[in-house]
Amino acid sequence: MNLPITADAEKAFHSLAKVSKVINKDKVLPYWLVFEVKGESIDVVATNEPYTEVITPANFEKLVWEPLVEKIITEYAKNGCMVAVDYVYTTSDGVERAEPVFFKWCPDFGVPVRTKMLLGASFQACKKKLEIQALTPEATLASELEYKKFGKACNLRGLV
Repeated sequence: MNLPITADAEKAFHSLAKVSKVINKDKVLPYWLVFEVKGESIDVVATNEPYTEVITPANFEKLVWEPLVEKIITEYAKNGCMVAVDYVYTTSDGVERAEPVFFKWCPDFGVPVRTKMLLGASFQACKKKLEIQALTPEATLASELEYKKFGKACNLRGLV
């Protein structure tokens, strides 16, 4: 059973992504959203607060990635989720990049089978609806969300 993403969730994603790209002329303004199964659809349940300082590849891991991972592994240890994040990194050419990444977090143990099935069945449809083209990893262990390891799993262009 493929659950649809709600119109509000799709709107929230596109709104954050658009704001990021419009303002993001000389600085990185990353975003993240957490989606989960709500009844018979996929809905957004959390988004980032606006960042008060400029986010760079040097501080992205500490200011954005680590708090996001902590939220995911603590709040969704017994309930999987899908996450869209603007992943910030430096390429091998020294260029700062921000790429949208969509991934599924679903621990092997503790998540109800129905939730696992609904997330799995709905994952690609949600990715398509959000128009995210990057490789989309599926994480089941906290160690898979380590910043550089995760970036490599996403096969991001030029990631050092």
